[in-house]
Amino acid sequence: MFDAQDLSDQFLAYISGRDDFRFLQNHNMAAETWFQVELGTMLEQLGYTVTPNPNYGQTPRKKADLSAELDNQSSLFELKCFVAKSDSKKKEDFPEQLERLKLEIQKASANQGVAFLTLRGYSPEQEDRMLALWFPQEPSEWRVSQLVELVNAPTATPIKLLVATFP
Repeated sequence: MFDAQDLSDQFLAYISGRDDFRFLQNHNMAAETWFQVELGTMLEQLGYTVTPNPNYGQTPRKKADLSAELDNQSSLFELKCFVAKSDSKKKEDFPEQLERLKLEIQKASANQGVAFLTLRGYSPEQEDRMLALWFPQEPSEWRVSQLVELVNAPTATPIKLLVATFP
């Protein structure tokens, strides 16, 4: 099972200095698929069996972004890249996706849910409001990493990463 802060730190170390990340950093784009590929690759290198786009239970239309299994323990991942002024539908849908993750864990379809998200172009106040809505401190169902800035390029808006795990 994953620790939110450890996974955030591992991913940051994994992508630092990569040319493809520099490209992403220099262009204001969400690139969820890039994060899905890079996170999946990192997890495979750590020995996990990774499946992209697994179904939630028996519901083929509802899918997580990744699943990772190791030693009979499985985690489901929801990845979201939020970019200011271009993602109102994503922000609206995200609480439902977090609830779906929690439900799958409660039904024992997986051992852990992981929310892996990036924020770009938001003020610190906007970030605080969104994160407080999605991951309230009371009750603290989610274990949440620090919001960290990924490698910053001087010509682009920084990308910030947050990882949250349930339970």
